[in-house]
Amino acid sequence: MREPSAKFELVDDPPWLQEALNINNDWGLEFVQIWRVDEWRPIPYPLLPAWLISALSFRNLVQKITAPGDQETYKVGSDLMKQSSIRREPTADKQEIRNRLAHDLTPAAFEHFVVALLQFERPQLFWRHIGGTGDGGVDAIGYDDRWQIRALVQCKLRLREDPHRLAETMRAAWPHIGDPPETIVASLLEDANIPRRDDLTSFRFLSGTEIVDLTWAYRTKLPIATTLRLAI
Repeated sequence: MREPSAKFELVDDPPWLQEALNINNDWGLEFVQIWRVDEWRPIPYPLLPAWLISALSFRNLVQKITAPGDQETYKVGSDLMKQSSIRREPTADKQEIRNRLAHDLTPAAFEHFVVALLQFERPQLFWRHIGGTGDGGVDAIGYDDRWQIRALVQCKLRLREDPHRLAETMRAAWPHIGDPPETIVASLLEDANIPRRDDLTSFRFLSGTEIVDLTWAYRTKLPIATTLRLAI
């Protein structure tokens, strides 16, 4: 990766725009603006956040990459070039644990992680990761020893919408299971203005704070605790 000589700037209506559009119309080619950079700086692949690896895996000629949470994408890239030699030290700090989870987990990995946490927290049920078209957004289910579904789970690495509506959508998509099951919406990073309601029964919002607490509570059982370098 190279460090840019100045912060990227999106140019609107530059003097060369019409010439570029003519090239696009005549040859069917797409074009992008590039910036002059100072130097190449290697970054170890494991140091890249999971969300950035996922974004870079798409073979789009042009795409917008947005960092999760309140991070600024440009700053993340700049910090990566400065931290290539920094080691993870064992930590018990809750905010740092959340940051490391956000760094290491893709949305799909987060779903499996939540299933593992729920299995440790509530072993009286069996928790299974699912997912598919028409499932109402359900990523996991909890069922009893008689194979009766007792909980529906949806996982959002970053939550920007009303979790109660997500719960209602899940229930509406699974009317055949009888009595309304417990619905759980889990999110590691949620917007500060997420609404709170008390009119939905058997609903649980598993917040980022609770997820970090559960991660710490079961750190001796979770394989990812080694990767996160949690203090034992």
